Amino acid sequence: MGWASGSKVFGEIIQVLLETVENDETRKEIYAGLIEIFEGAADCDTLYECKGEDDAFDDVFEELYPEDDLADLEEEWEMNPNPYGDADD
Repeated sequence: MGWASGSKVFGEIIQVLLETVENDETRKEIYAGLIEIFEGAADCDTLYECKGEDDAFDDVFEELYPEDDLADLEEEWEMNPNPYGDADD
């Protein structure tokens, strides 16, 4: 079961990290670990929505998902934005 709202939560985490962690490399290390958690244990597959909020996040995300892969993810999301139905189902 996917966690589509995870990108909203991750976006809020990005804002906190931008305010508290000056060093880009440190934020990259944190983002790498958080992406693994969000996509693995939390099954969040919408983190691409956070691109553009922090260059450090963008760098890590693009290393994991080169632009060709990202286009495939966005296309898949547009074709089926709620693949698991409503949470109440």
